[in-house]
Amino acid sequence: MRIKILTSWILLISITLNALGSEKDTFVFPPIPPKVATNVAQLSKLICQDATTDRERANIIFYWVTHNIAWDVKTFNKETNIKYRKPEDVLKKKIGYPKDYANLIKAMCESIGIRTQVIMGYERSFLHDEGASFYMPNHVWNAILVENRWRIVDAFSAAGKNTYDLNWFKRIKQSINKKKIYTSTKFKFIPDYDPSFFLQDPENVRLTRLPADPIWQLTDTIMPLAVFEKSEEDIRNFNERFSNPQQDYAKLTEVNNLNDDDAILECADRTYAFNPRFTAMKASKHQALANKELKKMNLAKNKAEAKTIVEKTKVELNLAKDILSEQKQQITKEYAELRKINLEKRTDVNKFKQSFSSINNKYITESKSKMNNADSKIPSLKSDATAKAKKENEVNKAEFAKIKTIKPEQSPTSTEILKLKDSIDKRTKKIVQQEDNTLNEKTKIAEMKASMEGCLDELVSYINLSDSALMREASARSRKQDSYSDSIRMIRSDLNYYKATKVDSLQQAYFDQYDSIVVHYEATKKLYSNTIDASKNNVKNIESIKKLNNTDVTLASQHNDNVEKYQNAIRGYVNHSISYINFLKSQKEMISKLLNVYERENKFFSSLSGREDKRKDLIKKLIDKEEKLSKKHNDQRYDNVTSLKKELDAGFKKATKPAKPSKKTKSNK
Repeated sequence: MRIKILTSWILLISITLNALGSEKDTFVFPPIPPKVATNVAQLSKLICQDATTDRERANIIFYWVTHNIAWDVKTFNKETNIKYRKPEDVLKKKIGYPKDYANLIKAMCESIGIRTQVIMGYERSFLHDEGASFYMPNHVWNAILVENRWRIVDAFSAAGKNTYDLNWFKRIKQSINKKKIYTSTKFKFIPDYDPSFFLQDPENVRLTRLPADPIWQLTDTIMPLAVFEKSEEDIRNFNERFSNPQQDYAKLTEVNNLNDDDAILECADRTYAFNPRFTAMKASKHQALANKELKKMNLAKNKAEAKTIVEKTKVELNLAKDILSEQKQQITKEYAELRKINLEKRTDVNKFKQSFSSINNKYITESKSKMNNADSKIPSLKSDATAKAKKENEVNKAEFAKIKTIKPEQSPTSTEILKLKDSIDKRTKKIVQQEDNTLNEKTKIAEMKASMEGCLDELVSYINLSDSALMREASARSRKQDSYSDSIRMIRSDLNYYKATKVDSLQQAYFDQYDSIVVHYEATKKLYSNTIDASKNNVKNIESIKKLNNTDVTLASQHNDNVEKYQNAIRGYVNHSISYINFLKSQKEMISKLLNVYERENKFFSSLSGREDKRKDLIKKLIDKEEKLSKKHNDQRYDNVTSLKKELDAGFKKATKPAKPSKKTKSNK
C-alpha cells in the first residue's frame, strides 16, 4: 500500500472564495430588443426592472456586463492604438479594455441612480510582480456606492481570463512534436465568470490591485506603493498591522461629483506624490488645465483676452508634451527593469534546480549502491543457507552409542582428557553467551524494523506532500506564473519544508536504519555460525573423550545437548538467512520506488528549467510587445495634445475673426 501511495501524484487544488462571493451569480434576463441592447439607460432599466435594492441592481448590471462583453485582445495582438470607446460603442462591439468595462459599469449604474467611480491603478501580474516598479497604471476598475458605503467591483477581471493562443501552424507542430514546447504572444479570451470580484473587501483588493489615487484604497491607512511592489506576504502584514476598511469617507463622494477635468486637477498632485514615477499624471493635469482654458475661448470679450487664453493654454499643452516626451524615456527604463527581473527569475530556477537535484543525486547514488549490494548479497545468502541446511545431519545423537572405548582406557585425569574437557567447558560458556547475544541481536533487529517502518511511513507521507507541491508549482507555471509570484513563493515555502527539511532528514534516517539493520543481520549470522562451529567441536571432543574413557556418565547427555544446539543453530542460521533475504528484497523494492521518485523529480526539475527557458523567451517577447504598445499609446496621447493645439489655433481665429458687415437694403428708386 505504501509503495502504491508513494508512486502516485497527488494534485491538491485549493479554492478560496471571498465571503462576498456568495452574491447571486446567475440571472435570467427578459428578451432584449436590438435597439435597447445598445442604449445604456434603456438596457439598465430593463434588466433591473425586478430588482428592489441598489445592491441587487448593481449585481445585475455587473453580471450582465461580465457575460456579454469580451476582452479586446485584438488591440494587444495587433499592437493597435488605444480605442476610445463610449459606453454605447462597447455595447455595439461587445468587446472592451479594462477602461471600457469600467466606463460601461459607470454609465449603466448611474443611469439608474447608483453613484459610480472609475478607478485606474496598478495590478500585480506575472510581468509586474515582486521587484517590479510601477510607472503607469495598468488596470481600471470601479467603486460603487451601495448601502451608503463605497465598494469595489472589477468587471473586467470577473469576465474571464486569457490564454496564449497558438496559431494553426504551431498547433499542428505541437501535436507532432510532443517534446518541444511552442509558445505564442497572442492572447485569446476565455469567458470564466468569477462573482468574487463583486463588492470586494478593500484589503483583499490590495493583494493584487492598488488605486493610483490612494484615497480609493477605502481604508483608514494608506498602503505605500513600495509595500505593494514587494510581496503578498508584505501586503498581508501591512493590512493586519495598520489598516481597517473605511468605505463611507465623505471625500470620496465629493470627488465623485467632479467632472473629468476637475477630477484630474483635484487628484493629480496627490496621485503623483503617491507614485513619482507616474509622470504622465502631470501631463494629464496640464492637459486638463488647457481644456479649462480652451472652454473660455468662446467667452472671450475681445482679441486681447482671447490671446491671453491662447498663451496660457499653449503653455499647459507644451508642458504636457514635454512630460509625455519624458514619459517615453521612462517607458524604456521600465521595460529594461522588467527584462532584468525576468533574467533573475531564470537564475532563481537554476538555483532551485541545483539545490534539489543535488539532494536527489545523493540519494540516487546511495539507492543504487544499496540495490547493487542487495543484488550481490541475496544469491550468496541463498547459497550459504542451502549449504548449511545440508550439514544439519552431519552430527546426530545416534553416533555417540556406536563409539567404542580404546583399551586400555586412559585415566579420567589424564592430560589429554582434561584438556578436552577444558575446551568443552570454554565453548559451552561461549555458546551460552552467543545464544544470549543472538537473542539480543534479533530483538534489536525487530525493534529497528518497527522504527524503520514508522520512518518510512513518515517519509512516504512527506514525499507525497513534496510531490504535491511540485505538481502545484508545475500547474502554476503552466499559467505563466514564475518564481516571484506569491502563489509560487507559498508553494516553494511548502516544498522547502517538505523536501529540504523533512524528506532529507527522514531519507537519511531511513538509510542509516537500513545500514544498522544490515549490520545487526550480519552480526547475528556470525553468532549463529560461531554457535554451529562451537557445538560441532564440542560434539567431536565429547566423542573423543568417550574413545579414551567411558566412565563419565554425563557424556551422553552432553553429547545430546550439543548435537541439539548444533542442529538448532543451523536451523536458526537458515531461518535468519531467509529473514535477511526477505528484508533485502522488500527494502530493495522500496528503495527502487524511492529511486524512481528522485529520478522523476530530477526530470521535473530539468523540465522546469526547460519550461523556464520557454517562459523567459515568451516573457521577453511580451515585454518587447508591451513596450512597443506603450510607446505607441504614448505617441497617441502626444498627438492628441498636438491636435488640441491645432484646435486652439482654430478656436482663436474663430473667436477673433471680425464680424462681417451686414448687407444694406437697396433703396427704391
